Amino acid sequence: MTAEIPELAIIDTKTWEAAQTRRRMINATPLRQRRGPKRLLSGLLKCGVCGASYIVVTRDYVACSAYRNKGTCDNNRTMRMVEIEQRVLTALKQRLLAPDAVATAGLSHLTEQLQHELVVPAGAFELDRQ
Repeated sequence: MTAEIPELAIIDTKTWEAAQTRRRMINATPLRQRRGPKRLLSGLLKCGVCGASYIVVTRDYVACSAYRNKGTCDNNRTMRMVEIEQRVLTALKQRLLAPDAVATAGLSHLTEQLQHELVVPAGAFELDRQ
């Protein structure tokens, strides 16, 4: 059982209704249309010492959240986000465009393509006997 007791309200009814209207407007936008992460690797960087997430500590630098917020990690190193992004993209290019990776991808693509081309429809070799 619930009952409204206006005397116990923390804010006035007009402010409450305005806040609820704003909340409904914000939630009306589908999640996929809301603004995504600002940086390429947001949410993906982890501390190599403790495993905690890396957070933005200044405009261009990231650091271990456990070190910065809780003091439970010894990793006091900050890194420029641009440097991390460049390292990751370089490593991806090297691994994805390596001759053996390209050959493997090309071979699997060719194999798949041949399998689709060699599929013989059922009854293709049956003779029409009339």
